[in-house]
Formats: sequence, C-alpha cells, structure tokens
Amino acid sequence: EGEEKKPTTADAEEEEELLELDEDVIDLRQFSPLGGVMYLELLQLPPQPVFARGWSIVEVVDETLQRVLYPGEPEDLKKLGATLTLATPAEEKPVAKETSQAQMLLEGSPKEPAEGEAETPAEKPEAEAAPPAPVQPTYVLPPVGVTIKLPSTVAFYEEPQPARWSWEGKHWRLDGFTDIKYDEENKTLSFKTSTFGLLTVIQDSHLNMPFQSWEIRPRGNNAALFTIIAAIVELEIEIKDDKCCLSQPEDTPELDHLRKKWMAPKDLVKALRAAGVNIFPEPDSSKFVSMTKKDESNEMMLYRCMSMTLPAFAFSWSKWNAEAGEDRIVMQAAEHLEDEPVNEDDWCCFVQSTRRAKKLKINEFSEEFSVDHAEGSVLRSNMYHMLTDMASEKARDRIQNADYKFLHCAEELVKSTRLFTYS
Repeated sequence: EGEEKKPTTADAEEEEELLELDEDVIDLRQFSPLGGVMYLELLQLPPQPVFARGWSIVEVVDETLQRVLYPGEPEDLKKLGATLTLATPAEEKPVAKETSQAQMLLEGSPKEPAEGEAETPAEKPEAEAAPPAPVQPTYVLPPVGVTIKLPSTVAFYEEPQPARWSWEGKHWRLDGFTDIKYDEENKTLSFKTSTFGLLTVIQDSHLNMPFQSWEIRPRGNNAALFTIIAAIVELEIEIKDDKCCLSQPEDTPELDHLRKKWMAPKDLVKALRAAGVNIFPEPDSSKFVSMTKKDESNEMMLYRCMSMTLPAFAFSWSKWNAEAGEDRIVMQAAEHLEDEPVNEDDWCCFVQSTRRAKKLKINEFSEEFSVDHAEGSVLRSNMYHMLTDMASEKARDRIQNADYKFLHCAEELVKSTRLFTYS
C-alpha cells in the first residue's frame, strides 16, 4: 500500500498504438468542424402520383421512407447507374514439353523402334482439369457527386475539407472523398464519395496564429478598443462596461450577424470560433503553432495589471518580447486619456519579469535589445505599481474610479487571446 504503480510493457505498447494514429483520422485539437453536422443518405422515393384526365392517381403504401444501401442489392444498384462487368479470370496456357537442341545433342534424336520390337505404350493423359467456376458479375460502383451549400455565417480562410464520421472508430476521417472543389464565390463545396452518413466540413483551428501585432487603448470611462492583427484577419473588438462586441472587419459578410452585437467575453469567444475566426489559443495550441514561451504566472499577472490600468493607459506589442527570454515580458505602454489613436512618439517599452517591473531605455526602433532601465525611472514589484506611480493625477483618478465590471471584462478578453505568447 502506498507504492507507486509502475507502467507495464502492455501499458507502454497500448500508449504507442494510441500515438500511431491513422493519418486520415482528424485531430479535433488541431481542426474544427464548422457549419454543423450534415446527414447524407440515399432514400427510395415512394410511388409518385400520376395525373390523367383531371385525376391524380397514387399508390398507397404502408411502408415509411426507405433508405437505399450503397452498395446494396444488384437491382437497386442498376437503378443508381452501377455498371455490370464480368471479371474473367486469366486462362492458364498448357506448357508444351519441347526438347531443346542441347538435350538432343546429349541424348541423341529419338530412335524408331526396330522390327519386331514392340512400341512403347504412350503415356496416359493426365486427369482432366476441373471445370472453371462460373464467373460472377461484379458491379462497379460509381461515386456519387455531392454539392454542399456552405453556411453564410461561417468564414473560410482556406479551402475547406469534407470529413466523414466513422462509427467503428468513433472519430472523423478525411478519406473517402475525391474531386474536391471549393467555389469561393458561390460558397459551395463539391466532391464525390461512396460513403454515406454523417458529414461535416473542417478548417485548421490555428490558421490565424501567431498574431502579427495587437493594441488595446481606452476610449473614455469604462470603454476600450482592442485591435488584433492576426495571420489572416484584422479584428477590432469594442469593450464597454461588462460587455464586448465585434466592430471590424466590415468587408466580411459572414460576420455580419456578430457585428455590433454586445455580449459577454466568453460568448464572443464561442461565437467567433463558430464563425471560423479563432484567435483564442487552447492550452495545447503550442503543439500546432509557433509561440514565444513565457512564464505563465508572470503572464497572467501582467494581464491583470494591464486591465487594472487600462482606463488610462494604452498597450501594444513589442518586437523585443521574442528576445527577452522566458522570464521576461516586454510590451509598449503609454498614458492615453483621449479617444483617438496613440501618437507613435508616446510609446515606451516596459518589461516585467518574475521579480520586478521597469521602464526600459530602449524603444521599438533601437538596434538591439537591452534590459537597461531608463534614466530617472524606478523599479516596482509589478506593472500596476510601475504605471500608477508615473501616471498623472487625472489618470490616477480614472483608474481608481473605473467600474470593476469593465476591468474584469477586459482582463477576461486579453487572457483568452494569450497576446504575449502568440504574437
């Protein structure tokens, strides 16, 4: 009792088998099904009405709507256009016993029997071969052409891939589809398949990561504007009190149903993911996209300090963050009390490590990275005290009078994007 259970050889082999998955099996941590699940079935039409002399005649049957199996019975397959072929086995040619020239030179030519000598009886023919088995007809099943109208509320930033559900393996698979064509203008996906059942359309969950840049700035009391330039799309999210909404882009009609619709941060995250716009990393997203590794506790603390000072300070990404190491996070910050873009000259670089926060001597246009602190600046234990100590009186008042609902909403939103590790 109390002893640690050691893994057995069987456990190790089972783990290896789980890791060696079929390449056609879809990893739902890497890909996302979009637009819901579709059912593709072949159904047998009931007897259709016949119109004659003003009468409508239809055969009444008690059976419900019937599914047609594919492949199924030959009669059903002929109705679906299957081609009948006869698979004729290759005929075996008898091998003639021929005497080579070399053998004739060694053994001599065959001798004729002398007078009075009995002829050698001919060899008995071998037993007759069994008659060939009757050839069974084989139906060649043509794949069925399918065209799907993709939902108008989902944005596809790459060619979507169809996937089918495997009841045997309990997973989604990519095989079973040919001639896949995506019509971006009409938002249709065409393919050929011989597999029926549950279908869906998938897209890479991380195609908008890592981010190119980001910025978040205040817009008056208890309001802010969050801009994030992802790998493909550029988004603007407005924050007001305890709600947020998508305001940009305006040239993507697939996102019209979300634009200017105020909701809680967790609901916005869910809605954007369902619409094909995923800028919210999961804990294991580092397996599928490059990232800048940072100390997680330090990162979470900095998000909180940012949200607490957001009523009076603007924040932006810094190129030096990638060179600062795992224990340091570098960003740009500036006191900003007006609802207008931040002047480029107002930005300053700040660093927060696991031990302290300080203002850096370098800026975004310096030639090389340095952790030297700016002249006249002081060290503080975290970024909140660093910024509030250098803030103006008006900025301090705005920070102190901010609504806690707004601060919590902003913190939840920036945490969900993991800006410092995925930019």
